[in-house]
Amino acid sequence: MRMLPFAPGINPCRWVRQDPKRAWPLWAAEALGLPNDGSVTSESLAAAYAIHSSGLPTKPVRTGESSTAESRYHQRLARWIDRDGSVARLSGRLAHRSWWLFHNLVAHPLLALAAIRWTIALHDWTSRRLNRDESQGPSPAPRIERRFWWLVHNLAAHPAIGFVPCATTFRWHDVSARRMRVPSWA
Repeated sequence: MRMLPFAPGINPCRWVRQDPKRAWPLWAAEALGLPNDGSVTSESLAAAYAIHSSGLPTKPVRTGESSTAESRYHQRLARWIDRDGSVARLSGRLAHRSWWLFHNLVAHPLLALAAIRWTIALHDWTSRRLNRDESQGPSPAPRIERRFWWLVHNLAAHPAIGFVPCATTFRWHDVSARRMRVPSWA
């Protein structure tokens, strides 16, 4: 800023990065035609941008609107992507993809075969890394009543979204999650 020429009537300003989970000011959301109920955050807009750049339907993801695997995927991806440079964006995408594959292709199939303490701990560990959130608490032991859907969900749907994260596989994942009816796991 010190190198910029003097311009009469213009005041210097300072740019400060805000917390991405902080709600946008109502006037800014209203000016952009976004919901003005305080639910739009920078993180949700980054997730919406990730959805847009992937060719999927676009809409701002509201705070707390993590009910679908697809919305959670894009919210997680936005946490990994650094917007400062293409190398940083690439490394963030690769790191996200690595944890994504490990979580969906290793942790979930092991959990399907044996929902025991160490497989639940492995699932939680990969989930914390994938979400970049160390504050997540431990998952409860699952009460599996519909074993077939538990297996379909963890042995088929999770590897499917791991390999091909698209609208179709995400919908299938969400359907199998509802059908397995395991409290705190769907």
